[in-house]
Amino acid sequence: MMLSIGYTEIQAEIESGLKEIMASQGALVVALGNWKTGQCICQEGIDSPLFPNSKISMAVTGNAKVIQAKMEVAKALQFSDKIDQILIALSSQWHLMNILSAEDYFIYLALDRKSSNIADGTLKMMKVDRKLSPLLNSYLPLPSF
Repeated sequence: MMLSIGYTEIQAEIESGLKEIMASQGALVVALGNWKTGQCICQEGIDSPLFPNSKISMAVTGNAKVIQAKMEVAKALQFSDKIDQILIALSSQWHLMNILSAEDYFIYLALDRKSSNIADGTLKMMKVDRKLSPLLNSYLPLPSF
């Protein structure tokens, strides 16, 4: 089903969704990326010393490689399940990568471990996935903004 929605509306929906996720307690940065290309489509952050906004694109590109590697391993192991989320625990942060229903896209979220709730961030990412994936599938490929 193709939706009749323009690029400007999709951009507004993506930005709104990322802001919704950034409202998670302890959120440092959030971004929408393409895990096949490593492209960072859109990003939000609080520009904290824990995670400067200037490093978000680099993090998306690096974590796209993590997702690619995990996808290859899952394929080699002939898993029938799909990967929903990857969690990396650092000593001071949680890094979550939610694979979206929209082909090739993921949401990257970094949380301050001292003040965050992983479940809250995950639920918000799942809600945004349900809202954005139909739009993303109807308007591929997306440029960065």
